[in-house]
Amino acid sequence: TLHTNNAFGTIPRLIDIGAKPNIVAPAITVAMAQRLVRTLCPQCKKKVKAGAEEKARLEKILADLPATVKKPALKDFFLFKAAGCELCNQTGYKGRIGVFEAFRVDDEAERVILGPMPLESEFKKIARKQGMMTMEQDAALKVLAGKSSLEELDRVLGE
Repeated sequence: TLHTNNAFGTIPRLIDIGAKPNIVAPAITVAMAQRLVRTLCPQCKKKVKAGAEEKARLEKILADLPATVKKPALKDFFLFKAAGCELCNQTGYKGRIGVFEAFRVDDEAERVILGPMPLESEFKKIARKQGMMTMEQDAALKVLAGKSSLEELDRVLGE
């Protein structure tokens, strides 16, 4: 386990703690990052019409969603908010669900690792080319599916 903000931050972190790039490059096939977000209580979650600001924010997050993922229609949609009931001890949440991202260390990534100074921004570009879905995008899709709230996305991943 390694503590990073995202999947592509794994390689620079390993090098920062002293791992040799020539050992790291062939040893890693995939780097994965995850967070747990609270799931909305199925009994008391409230359906609310999304506002213009929320719509714009979700459109921005999902704008560069990989082509392999079906983009949800964001015309007229609803979000769900935490309410609170006896089942969830008035929190509005019951349980947790994971949000994930995975970065493949392919030939291009290996060349960057073995280069002079591998930067997280270079891995981010490679991840986009690979069609990687980010944790934020995964969380946004779960918000749109009514599994969690936009507030919970902000709490866990930051705004």
